Amino acid sequence: MANRAVAAGVGLARVMAHCGGSPSASVHYLAGAIASAPENPEPYAVLAELWRDKPSELAEVVQGADSLRTVLAQSYISFLRDDMDV
Repeated sequence: MANRAVAAGVGLARVMAHCGGSPSASVHYLAGAIASAPENPEPYAVLAELWRDKPSELAEVVQGADSLRTVLAQSYISFLRDDMDV
């Protein structure tokens, strides 16, 4: 079941990031996919790709993280930035 949840979350995240124009929704779906199967590397890879493509938009999304999903994404983005003091 986790693989289906990951695939669905990653698929929706890609659509929202590229076609839907909503980095916030994309982060929501990616964080859900990560929470479903934290051992699966695909959602992390897509989040890293999104960070490379739209860093300022993602920084806005995770600034002042107030939900578990957003905190999860913020933590991984901090890791990507090599800023583990956040």
